[in-house]
Amino acid sequence: MSDNSKKPAVAARKEALALANYISKLEILEKIASNEMSDSFPKRISLPSFCAWTDEPNNVLLVSRSLLYRKDTESSKDTYLSLSKRLEAAFSNLKALRKRDKKKNSSESILHDRLKDSEITAGKYLNQYMMALQEVTDLREINLRQSEQIKRLTAEIAKLSGLNLVRSTKRAKSKSDAV
Repeated sequence: MSDNSKKPAVAARKEALALANYISKLEILEKIASNEMSDSFPKRISLPSFCAWTDEPNNVLLVSRSLLYRKDTESSKDTYLSLSKRLEAAFSNLKALRKRDKKKNSSESILHDRLKDSEITAGKYLNQYMMALQEVTDLREINLRQSEQIKRLTAEIAKLSGLNLVRSTKRAKSKSDAV
C-alpha cells in the first residue's frame, strides 16, 4: 500500500502542492545566493523568515513550517532531510555573501573617507600655494616700483649734481683688463 493511499486525495494533493512550493522557493533562494542578489531575501536568515518570505514577481509563496518537519515515512524523511540540507547550504552561501558585501561596503566607506580627507588636504595646499603666489607677485610689483624709483632718483641726483655715473665704465674696464 502506498503512502498516499492512507491519506485522503485532497490532503495528498495539498501536501504535494506545498512540497512543490517549498522546492520552488528553495530553488529561488539558491539562485539568489549564487547570483549575489542577497537583498531579495529578508535581512534575518532563518527558517521562520524563509517560510514567511514572499515575492510575487518571482512567484515565491508562503510555506507552512509544519511541512519542514514531516517525517511520516522513510521516503518522505529522506526527501525532507535532503531539502533541509539544501536549505542550510543556501543559508550559508547567503550569509557568506552578506558578510562579503558588508566588508566590501566597509572597505568602500574607508576609501571614500580617505578620498575626502585627501581632497581637503589638497584644497589646503592649493590655498597655501595661491596665497604664496599672490605674495610673490605683490613683492615683485613692489620691487619693480622701487627699482624704477631708484633709477628715477639716481637720474635726478645726477642731473642736479652734474655728475655722470661711472659704474658702467668701471665694469667695462674690468672686463677688458681680464681679457
